[in-house]
Amino acid sequence: MKNRYDLIIIGAGSAGIVAAVHARGLRKKVLLIEKSKETRGSKFLNDIPFGSLSYHSSLILNSNKLENIGISAAKSSDGTKLFEHINEQVKNLSSHLELKNLEKMGVAVVSGEASFIDSHTVKCASKEYRAKKIIIASGSRPIVPEIDGLDSKNVLTTESLFNLKKLPGSVVIVGGGPAGIQAASAFSIMGVKTVVLEKGETILAREDDEIRAMVLDTLKKRGVTFVFKAIIENAQIEKRRCTLNFSDGKKSRRVTAERVLVCCGRKPALDNLGLESAGVEYDENGILVNRSLRTSVSNIYACGDVTGGYMYTNKAEAQASVAVVNALSLIRKKMDYSSLIWGLQTTPMVAHMGMTGSEAQARYGKFGIRIYKFPFKYSMHAALRSESGGLAKIICRPSGRILGAHVFGDNADSIVHELQIAKTNGIKFGKISLSMHIFPSYGDVLTKPSLRSYIDQYSRNILINIVRALIPHRRR
Repeated sequence: MKNRYDLIIIGAGSAGIVAAVHARGLRKKVLLIEKSKETRGSKFLNDIPFGSLSYHSSLILNSNKLENIGISAAKSSDGTKLFEHINEQVKNLSSHLELKNLEKMGVAVVSGEASFIDSHTVKCASKEYRAKKIIIASGSRPIVPEIDGLDSKNVLTTESLFNLKKLPGSVVIVGGGPAGIQAASAFSIMGVKTVVLEKGETILAREDDEIRAMVLDTLKKRGVTFVFKAIIENAQIEKRRCTLNFSDGKKSRRVTAERVLVCCGRKPALDNLGLESAGVEYDENGILVNRSLRTSVSNIYACGDVTGGYMYTNKAEAQASVAVVNALSLIRKKMDYSSLIWGLQTTPMVAHMGMTGSEAQARYGKFGIRIYKFPFKYSMHAALRSESGGLAKIICRPSGRILGAHVFGDNADSIVHELQIAKTNGIKFGKISLSMHIFPSYGDVLTKPSLRSYIDQYSRNILINIVRALIPHRRR
């Protein structure tokens, strides 16, 4: 029957696209509803642009290394071509995910704002569509706090940042979370005077304490100014410059810059969905789901940023696969968040997987964990690349089972991926040292601490210790 489907998906961001492709792979009749006319989820609005910005800023640091050995490299620029190039990259990379390509796969696509009529019916552009199952993947949007004297025309968000025509001479970043620190890292390298106002007591609250401290120290050395416990009171706009008046808990202060970049996080996009009509429960953090991604209504699932929590593209895509399998098959899958992994596009990069040191100690106690650290200054490959300022930190149980890994340094993402594979497959950390790695490479960042873990396991083996006690050692 017309306008009846096996599955309706609301939202064509990262989660929605994965859900649609997966559902078509199961030979289901799928309708995808997207309010915009293009697929512009966080992958293309944030992840890829920030990745490109970070990469190109890192080239400036590399040019400085060349100058240190007598090779000149011109690097003066106002960034005019930089933002054009980043947007061109985004356009090229997103072209294969255009809605017309999904239609070629057999996915029906409707443009417009979706709202529930009931638990099986969705209205869009004055038409009603019914489905056995529905997946909500409407994503999120930037949080922009109301600041007296400051309107949307004077504020940059993580989405509008890349619409700049050139680099500003100075910027105030409101928020010391992932997006704010990524921007501060790139801007400081490119010569933009940068101030970060953070209402909390530290940056990157979800990162490991030692990694966070290293990031903070690195950015301060590049000239970034940080103000903590900052409460913004109002703003004034004069001659294309913005002054923010704020309190740091002790006294009133002010800071002036050409641009204000607001990085206060994101919130689930729930407006106008009509969730009450379908009986779907939600709160200020997003739609409530269980580990199977099912909502309070048995035939409705949700995935991606709309469910709240950690808002990362890889998590959204993983959730989408789980939601589709549970919605459309007899197989039952659950999300495993114990190996949640992400990277921050700073220079050098931050990579995070699993528990931090403090989280592991809170759960297992001081003597219930083992922490192995390897500073990059002991890596020959890092020395060859003049990248000796990093740190790899691996948290394990005494048995060698990996609980988490955190890296700040060159190639951090690839280093953590190896540990992610080991963790998800139940491979103890010590066994990594038994695998041959390329030399020179960043393999030594893992093989050397892994060998220490292997020796620890050997020395703790009760049977081996009994045999060693019973059988006398021959000395030569």
